[in-house]
Amino acid sequence: MARIFPTVILTCGGLCLSLVSHAVAQTVSGQTARTTARIVTDLEANDNYDLSPTSPGNSFLWNTTVGASLNSRTLTDTLFLDAQGTARVADLPGQGTETLFDDPRLTLRFTRATDDSSLYFNLALRRYDLDFFDPLGDLNPDGTFDDSNSDGNVETVRSTFGGFINQNGPLSFKFDGLLFQRKYYDLSGSSTESNDNLEEGFLNGEFGVLISPILRWTFGGGYDVQDVGDSVDTHRTRKTLDTGFDGSINPALDVSVRLGYSEVLTEKTTGDETASGVVGRVDFTRTVPDGEHRFGFSSRVDENGERYDVTYGRSRQLLGGALSYNLGASSNADTNVRAIGNIDYTYLLPRSQIGMNIVQNTTVDDEGENIIVSRAAIDYSYLVTPLSSFDLSLNAGLTRYDADDQPDESRVNLTAQYTRVLTPDWSGFAGYRHQMKDYDTSSEANSNAVFIGLRRDFASIR
Repeated sequence: MARIFPTVILTCGGLCLSLVSHAVAQTVSGQTARTTARIVTDLEANDNYDLSPTSPGNSFLWNTTVGASLNSRTLTDTLFLDAQGTARVADLPGQGTETLFDDPRLTLRFTRATDDSSLYFNLALRRYDLDFFDPLGDLNPDGTFDDSNSDGNVETVRSTFGGFINQNGPLSFKFDGLLFQRKYYDLSGSSTESNDNLEEGFLNGEFGVLISPILRWTFGGGYDVQDVGDSVDTHRTRKTLDTGFDGSINPALDVSVRLGYSEVLTEKTTGDETASGVVGRVDFTRTVPDGEHRFGFSSRVDENGERYDVTYGRSRQLLGGALSYNLGASSNADTNVRAIGNIDYTYLLPRSQIGMNIVQNTTVDDEGENIIVSRAAIDYSYLVTPLSSFDLSLNAGLTRYDADDQPDESRVNLTAQYTRVLTPDWSGFAGYRHQMKDYDTSSEANSNAVFIGLRRDFASIR
């Protein structure tokens, strides 16, 4: 099977911290740079630490996370670099006490903007023990969550990049791309198909020619590739070409049109399949005093043929908050009409704030099945006193299959936490966490945990 990019082994921890220290030492004289470090330690009691359908018993965990970051900014560039890792002492039922290093992470974000040209690059590396990992915290590029039912480790590498060249000039070019890898190691106890190694990437580019002050003609294309290490060794490629224009009908109404052709080739050990069709989109955006109205229609091609989406959207600035949503419907030849869209809402009060993000979209999974993916993240924070706060967060994911013979997959995380500032650098926290997952009709699993801990922050500006 072809590989998209080489496997990256995550050996973070001390190495990552050394990289951060080196980056700080190389900070260019004259720019503003903020370096921070943190130590977070907590004790946790959990009645089902690995979310087994039948709990193995109570466990006790002592987690200590050490991290450091650099945030540098100049007139044109922004750089953010962060690294962390967790040392864990765990008293696990049936296994005794063990010590391990888990969840090393390295995050890099870079942007550069000059005149009407810009560039961005993001990189995230992570490796974690599946017994202690929350898949809603590391979603796949299509928004699905990879829910493992095995013991072992998984490594993810994610990179996104893109930019504009002469965005407002007579000739313009924009591009964006993605590289993603998910790989499992040392698996045991696997009984499902949810542990498939995955590699995928895409690259899109578009040229623009300014025809008049209010009209730009475009020509673009894209190439996608995906390798799935499943039972039939799936390899997918997608090629797309399109042309269109961006224009202004009047000062308050903009239109964007694309029309093209796309072909998807799926190669499996059971045979090859090709799907192709017309792709494109029409988007209208109308600016109003408190925000904008949006209407869009699009056609796309996946392994199962053409799919059509239609949406209406609205953005509003509210007194003390903001609301933005896109709501619509999606359908293809093999499925019924499905609701799609997203809602983003934030609201601030003198002593509290709430944030909500709800998303539902249609796609195909690693096996080529039509699925509906739903996610919700709701956060509420209340300032109890000037030195203390209460936070409540809900994070949920649901994958539904259009095929009647496949069960839904769902995850829910609920966390309540009280935080108290002890000194300018120290804070204490305590809370409760509930987790649930249901990956077939008879295997719902739940866990409850209580925790208490301390956090120490360090910061410097140069």
